[in-house]
Amino acid sequence: MLPTAGPPPEGPGWAVEIKWDGMRALVVAGPGGVQVSSRSGREVSSSFPEIRALAHVIGSRSVVLDGEIVAIGAGGQPNFVRLQNRIQRTRLTTALLRDVVTLNAKRPTRARLRPCS
Repeated sequence: MLPTAGPPPEGPGWAVEIKWDGMRALVVAGPGGVQVSSRSGREVSSSFPEIRALAHVIGSRSVVLDGEIVAIGAGGQPNFVRLQNRIQRTRLTTALLRDVVTLNAKRPTRARLRPCS
């Protein structure tokens, strides 16, 4: 989903996330490795080698994750310019992979978003 400018919707069934000011990414991970794609579908795995460590965490499972890659600047704030510099050089980024699209080729459609307590 792409963000939409304007006031957040009200009522049940809605959740709001902050704008991270990063790069939207789809991550496919499994025993064969990790592939990172941009929102446009461009393969960008080589720009973010630290995300390859996810393959070790996933083990024999396979998962498709949707999220955002951000570069955190001074004061802990996301910094898009720093992210652009990171793509061109070597700087640490953070992958905020928040949505499980599939797990072991199954869609977790029955999972419900629960508020943090």
